[in-house]
Amino acid sequence: MDSSTVSQTLDADLATVPNVSGINNHQGGQGCADLQLMTYECEWARSKGFYVVDSNSARNSKVAQAAVSLGLGHKRNEVFIDHQNDPDYIRSAMRKLADLATKNGYAIGICHFNRPNTAAVVGEMVKVLKEEGLFAFARDIDN
Repeated sequence: MDSSTVSQTLDADLATVPNVSGINNHQGGQGCADLQLMTYECEWARSKGFYVVDSNSARNSKVAQAAVSLGLGHKRNEVFIDHQNDPDYIRSAMRKLADLATKNGYAIGICHFNRPNTAAVVGEMVKVLKEEGLFAFARDIDN
């Protein structure tokens, strides 16, 4: 895809999701390993004032390289929060994320907005973790 096609595709996607402040890649290995494609995506994100998180879902991901080269920093997923749809699994993943943040100063996790248990359980855990002083949004992490 050329830069124009990437921008048009992302603009169309953006129109379907309200309140966006950042993006993450999830194209699979082939897309994530394409430095030019990831650069186009990161350029588009920068033009919108968005942050970029590397989903860390592809071994040869070039997202970090593209983002850092454009001054967007290196934000990388460390925990897939809803890899399983079980509420206890989601709670455990959120706790793992909090433990990593305590150990390393911060940690980023990603999840799917449309899975049946995700919103309710993540919302529940966000309240718990905020009370413990262990929660921030990815947009608020500077690195």
